[in-house]
Amino acid sequence: MKWITLVLGLIFTLFAIVQHNDPDPFIWIFIYGMVALIAYMKFFGIFPQTMVWLFMIATGLFMLLHMPYVYTWMRANELESIAKEMKADQAHIEGTREFFGLLMATGALSFFLFYRKDQIQ
Repeated sequence: MKWITLVLGLIFTLFAIVQHNDPDPFIWIFIYGMVALIAYMKFFGIFPQTMVWLFMIATGLFMLLHMPYVYTWMRANELESIAKEMKADQAHIEGTREFFGLLMATGALSFFLFYRKDQIQ
């Protein structure tokens, strides 16, 4: 299970790297970069639990702000693809993509908080 944290760190590092062409790259580089940093810290046995809780709460609240976009996307005819084109011509498509990015970040942070070495058999 320890290696999952390393893999997650590498995945979120890649997520951070590809944000350079996003409309708001610095926010996403920071979010994905922080998740990657926390993953590496957990892998090496350094784990600032309070910082992780605060960051997870922040990403969760930020995710809630994106819920109206998800609602609009879900109500759209035929649930149009959010990955069809990289350039989003409608605000709800970009907002929905951001929601799912935040969901992945919050999920990874939850994993880091609730996974403990003593749970492995």
